[in-house]
Amino acid sequence: MDVNDVSKLVIRSMSTMIDADHPVYYVSVPITGVPIDRQKKYAATIAGYRDELVNVINPQEMQIDGFSNEQYLKMWKQVIETLADVMIMSDGWQQSNGCVYEARLAKKLGLKTLDYKLQRTKVEIK
Repeated sequence: MDVNDVSKLVIRSMSTMIDADHPVYYVSVPITGVPIDRQKKYAATIAGYRDELVNVINPQEMQIDGFSNEQYLKMWKQVIETLADVMIMSDGWQQSNGCVYEARLAKKLGLKTLDYKLQRTKVEIK
């Protein structure tokens, strides 16, 4: 199955779980090369978001055997373009190539961006 087919399945599946009365928050979180203790910290923070926000997409929760970083970026790009209303930028996002890519996409799409404390932020990319 190619990345476009996987993206369509992921979007279809996520769409059934979204409460249309609330915005969809996509969390841009560093994944590749992040130590386990840091991943657990991110996961705990995102779990906290779910207490306050209804629709939260956490890319940490999706692992597809054999997918490359480029395939993940393409899949999440399609998910963000289709479903996301707001992007939450995790602490340390500036050091992650994937997060920088997602930040550029959020800016291009005109998505509202929040920092990891859920405060409105302007994404500055160098």
